[in-house]
Amino acid sequence: MFIADYSKVLAIKEKVLGTEHPSTLIIKDNIHITKNELALSSDSMPDFLSEHAFILTTIDGNTPDKQQGMSGEYNILEFADWTQDSKTSLFDKNEEMRGKPKDLLVMKDDIITQHHFENTIDSQFGI
Repeated sequence: MFIADYSKVLAIKEKVLGTEHPSTLIIKDNIHITKNELALSSDSMPDFLSEHAFILTTIDGNTPDKQQGMSGEYNILEFADWTQDSKTSLFDKNEEMRGKPKDLLVMKDDIITQHHFENTIDSQFGI
């Protein structure tokens, strides 16, 4: 995500969760990190994004994500207890959560939505 995206996410999280909520503080840290990365070198941005920008792409069919009205690509903000600052890879977390209930916080077209899945999402995760 770019700084403008983080700023929009921050405004929503501050309004919904408050300024001191851990999830809100993570977004503030991400804005700070992103600004520092951009200040160091424009070459650092692709590395930063490849480590932090994860995408969920819905697939065709009658899948749980489609049943919740999802379609297309989404930026993944949170997945179960995984966030962009987690030490665990999103792909490892996805494997760990396979077949288990999980919550997903995503953003598409500057709109953040939260979804709950009982066991499977049937979408593709990517970078």
